Amino acid sequence: MKTETKGPKDIYFTTDHEWIDFRGSIAYTGICGFKLLGFKELHEVTFHEPGVFRKKGEVIASIRYNDYQV
Repeated sequence: MKTETKGPKDIYFTTDHEWIDFRGSIAYTGICGFKLLGFKELHEVTFHEPGVFRKKGEVIASIRYNDYQV
């Protein structure tokens, strides 16, 4: 994640249209729909070592449509 802007509650957004929502000891992450505008469908979602702790900036998942990946 890059520069963060705090939204309502404990939701933080990046300039790359990603977000993280802290709820106590659990954090939910995702990407805004704007980042997926060119996607007609998802071909593959790959999670990189699910269930382990991550540091700021580490990749947790990849989403692929044709040759485009986020």
